[in-house]
Amino acid sequence: MAADAAYPIDYPNLNGSGVWVRKMNIAPVTRTSNNSTDATETALDTCYVPVGIVLPNSVIRIWSLWSFTNNNSSTKTMAIRMDSDPISSPSSGGTAFLTSAQTTNLCQTLTTQAKFANSLASQYMINANASLGGTSNSNAVRNTTVDFSVPRNITFCVSWSANQAVTETCTLYGWVVEVIR
Repeated sequence: MAADAAYPIDYPNLNGSGVWVRKMNIAPVTRTSNNSTDATETALDTCYVPVGIVLPNSVIRIWSLWSFTNNNSSTKTMAIRMDSDPISSPSSGGTAFLTSAQTTNLCQTLTTQAKFANSLASQYMINANASLGGTSNSNAVRNTTVDFSVPRNITFCVSWSANQAVTETCTLYGWVVEVIR
């Protein structure tokens, strides 16, 4: 199982029980608004998950740290996606796992997890607009069908609600993706 060269994945004791696999990036990546494509979602970074890492009863945990300027109270939307199937995305991106649209804050930590439902293609997750450790929600638990029998890219994206007249930035300071087996 080869990982992408930019961010190698750890495979400690891969054939043991209760094994976790972790991949991380701590190099900041910034997107600056440009008043022409701001409303178009742009990928800032990607975590490659090869076949065989996720098992039918695994849990995927994702942590990410974001900061953004707030020059005009525009809405900045952070998204975490699996290929075309979103883990966390704007509502226009399909089945949303977690959406974070910020207008007045200057930073945010997005953390979320998916529990596999005895299948590589079925996961349970919180059905919420923002997820932090210990979050409760009035929505029912959601079941999604992202197929992990094929390689997946977990992608960290950002967009603004509209093209910006003033310059703003959104920075992904780092992320960790863990697969608990």
